[in-house]
Amino acid sequence: LVAEVSKPSLGVGMEIMLAIMLGKPVLCLYKKGSMVSRMLLGAPVNHAEYDTLDDLKRKLLAWLKGL
Repeated sequence: LVAEVSKPSLGVGMEIMLAIMLGKPVLCLYKKGSMVSRMLLGAPVNHAEYDTLDDLKRKLLAWLKGL
C-alpha cells in the first residue's frame, strides 16, 4: 500500500491499519514540513518525506525495487 499522508484523512488511516493487519508492505509518503500523525509515524510501516515530485518519484521507485 502506498499512502500520501501529508493531510489528515479518516479513511487512509483505516486502510493503513488493514494493510498492517494483513501483513502487506506499507509506504507512507508526506511532503516536507507536513504535520504527520504521531500514530502513523510510530506505526510499523515505511515512511518517506519528499520535497519535490521528482524526489517523491525517486523514493517511491526505491521502495518498490526493495520489495
